Amino acid sequence: MAEKPVGSSLQEIDAVFAASAEKGVPLFVAFNRRFDPSWRHAHQQVAAGKIGTPLIMLTTARDNPPPTAEYLKSSQGYYLDAAIHDIDVIRWVLGMEPESVFAYAHAHSKVVADIGDVDVVIISYKFKNGCVATTNLSRISPYGYDQRIEVFGDKGMVQVHNPATTTCQTWDSTGCLAQTNKPSFPERFQEAYVAELEHFYDIVVSGATPLLTHADSRNTYLIAEAARQSQITGKPVTIDYSA
Repeated sequence: MAEKPVGSSLQEIDAVFAASAEKGVPLFVAFNRRFDPSWRHAHQQVAAGKIGTPLIMLTTARDNPPPTAEYLKSSQGYYLDAAIHDIDVIRWVLGMEPESVFAYAHAHSKVVADIGDVDVVIISYKFKNGCVATTNLSRISPYGYDQRIEVFGDKGMVQVHNPATTTCQTWDSTGCLAQTNKPSFPERFQEAYVAELEHFYDIVVSGATPLLTHADSRNTYLIAEAARQSQITGKPVTIDYSA
């Protein structure tokens, strides 16, 4: 069991999977969003055609608390560290790979700028069938951990919202006071982490096939790297999946 994206280069990713195949040991890459009950249900709704043909997909990922400078220095950059989650979710939920990406980004924090990284990112994706998608990311979220998705189709829409710390709401003459989002990823994706471990147990004990493949790790990396290159060049980048 390995944390995404397995390697910091395409060569490393391919080498790890080659070693797994050579030893006959299955490799499970942990993209935790795929194991969250709400996100799984959204995926199932889209796959079942409940919203018709997807036209637009939106994802939001805003971190809390902000990562430390020490973490950022070893994080491999915002695209491989964080955006890769949203990239995987988009291709998983839509069931297809984007043809091209375009990214804008900026570093508002001097600490982030000094290490050559960014702390806000917008990525746009274009698919062969005309579907478009957008990811917006931020290293900060003062109201708690913010992770949402929306898929709009020609027959409807599916959304996944943030669970609050409690369901309590206080109403008075000024309106409604709701609770903040869950503070960070361990609380937000607790059920997903349990489901990941259960799937890993099934792989080890029962011989189940890992739900995520070599192609999943490879393609998410290629898309993330294309987005990073787009940010640098200021131009859309067509993704070469044969690399």
